[in-house]
Amino acid sequence: MEKRFCPSPAQGTIVRVTVLAILAGTVWAGLPLIYSPRLRGLWFFAEPFSTLKVRGQIADRRNFVEGYEPMQIRRTVPTDFLAIAALDREAWQESENAEFIPDGEHIWRLWTEHAIMFCAEVDAQIVGAIVAFPCLDGGYCLHKVFVKRDFRDKGIGSQLVEVFLQEIDEKGVSVFLTVSPGNEAAIALYEKWGFDRRELVKGYYREVEDRYVLSRVWEKDGRGR
Repeated sequence: MEKRFCPSPAQGTIVRVTVLAILAGTVWAGLPLIYSPRLRGLWFFAEPFSTLKVRGQIADRRNFVEGYEPMQIRRTVPTDFLAIAALDREAWQESENAEFIPDGEHIWRLWTEHAIMFCAEVDAQIVGAIVAFPCLDGGYCLHKVFVKRDFRDKGIGSQLVEVFLQEIDEKGVSVFLTVSPGNEAAIALYEKWGFDRRELVKGYYREVEDRYVLSRVWEKDGRGR
């Protein structure tokens, strides 16, 4: 006859207490505990989402987008340039200056290999990207961050910026960007990320295109301010 292990009431209590202790310890340590019906169960991550250590070619940040496989933020590679250029053209059509020419495929080919650039990928599809290139003064220009329409309002753009800023802080350099003075929501968000130095430049691009230059200056005390 097959013998089956039947825990006693005391042993059952020990098991339940142990499981509860693990869950409590996980929450106390700030480690994400996620239930995903798609993946059938609870998923523990080895470190908090706020710890964005970039290791090799892949940023240590994965998240779940409803109805899709886990999202991955990684460094771009040269073979990404056509998909990213197409995504840029799509996003550019929604800008206030859509009649002008966006960045071309050739420059995206260079940026994917030689700039600081990350992309967000879901189900092997690139759904967002961020790019910054080096400047003569040793700092960087944060040129663009954009997300595919169907994947917006899910925090993907914010995660791309956070991964990028970690890289900038590891380098110990300053970074600046330009933004339309009328885009108050974006200005408030960038200020939250430390872009707290503002300069209005009239006719920055064309006569009718004024821009704020927002800077995040790296201080000698090792902080991006």
